[in-house]
Amino acid sequence: MRNSIVLVKEKTNETSEYYKKLAIRISLYKYLLAIFIIVFIIYCFSNYKNEITIENFRYMLKFFDFSASTATVDSGQIGLDLNKDYSATVLRSNIAVADSTGLTIYDYNGKKLLKSSFVMEYPYLTSSSKYVYAYDLGGSLLKIYNTYSEIYSITYEYPFLGLTNNANGAFGVISSGDNYKSAIIVYDKDFRQVFSRYFGDSYTVSIALNKYGNRVLSFMSGVNSGEYYGEVYEFDITQEEPVNKLRFVGEMPLKVAYGDDNSVMVLTSKALRFYDASLNLRSEMFFSEKSPSTYHFSGKYAIMSYIIGSIRSTSEINIYDLSGNLVRTESFQEDVQDIVVSEDKVYVLTYTKLHIIDIVNGKSGDSSFDVTNEANKLLINDNNLVLISNESAVVMVIKVIKSDEVSESLSE
Repeated sequence: MRNSIVLVKEKTNETSEYYKKLAIRISLYKYLLAIFIIVFIIYCFSNYKNEITIENFRYMLKFFDFSASTATVDSGQIGLDLNKDYSATVLRSNIAVADSTGLTIYDYNGKKLLKSSFVMEYPYLTSSSKYVYAYDLGGSLLKIYNTYSEIYSITYEYPFLGLTNNANGAFGVISSGDNYKSAIIVYDKDFRQVFSRYFGDSYTVSIALNKYGNRVLSFMSGVNSGEYYGEVYEFDITQEEPVNKLRFVGEMPLKVAYGDDNSVMVLTSKALRFYDASLNLRSEMFFSEKSPSTYHFSGKYAIMSYIIGSIRSTSEINIYDLSGNLVRTESFQEDVQDIVVSEDKVYVLTYTKLHIIDIVNGKSGDSSFDVTNEANKLLINDNNLVLISNESAVVMVIKVIKSDEVSESLSE
């Protein structure tokens, strides 16, 4: 009996010593871990302080839902409260809308990510792969946003008359200056001014940046000896003088754009022209008895829309490649509201239908279906179509994978 008691007592002492050593080790590891974390934090702040920004902090906060700040979502629709004169664009997998009272960004599920109040009489939005640019056409204010905050703002001394940007975030603006009719100013993706040019005898109507951000086109309107003209200047942003010039006597400028291959598309009141990267003419099409009512330029195609007849009941679109070859012609029994291009598919919005034109596969790949929300604006990004209604200001988000799946999504 005593031997049994002694044996149990000795085992208890051994167990106590084991847990004591284990506790010491755990305490040691705890302090070593605390020291490592402190050293790691100091290292991060010392070497990555430029990456520690309020924007990144806000990005982390997006995963925490502190309030029920969501839009009304019903069957794929996001309810908005916009004025009649509004603008819209897409930023990654988000929708940005703006009217005279401010800008709002929603994700595709209808969650409100950002609300920014401002006063703009004629708000316009455009976007790159990183930012949304909100500007007041004819005003002086430009604001630049990422998904969760305003990151830059410029107030111009002279009226703001237009903006273009490339996918990388470089952008150019049209304004004016003392004793100058117009000016173009180019900024890089870090918002640093890298080029400017002032014009004393002509008005810049349209500008374009190439995808590298090192060349800019200025399409200007002027009058010489009582006759108006359009003139294109192409600038290398490292040089003061233009590297190329084009002049069109008796033609009013409408639009200039770069293609993905650095080629140039020029639209005037009388013709559509295609040039190579050195501004050598590839092809031109003159508008004889009809002029375009709507047009759209992408990195691969130029699309002209015409109204056929005086009753305005039939529309026709012509699709050209970058060499000026006519690749498709289609007619619709309604006016064309908007056109967008994604890869080799053209999406045409009319009053009551959305038409999908498959350039590669031809008519066998085409489809169309009804649109019931009176949409007049069409956006596309990340394999999603966004149809925006003007009167009701309702957005429909449609997953675009195959034509039959699109049709099913709309019918839900």
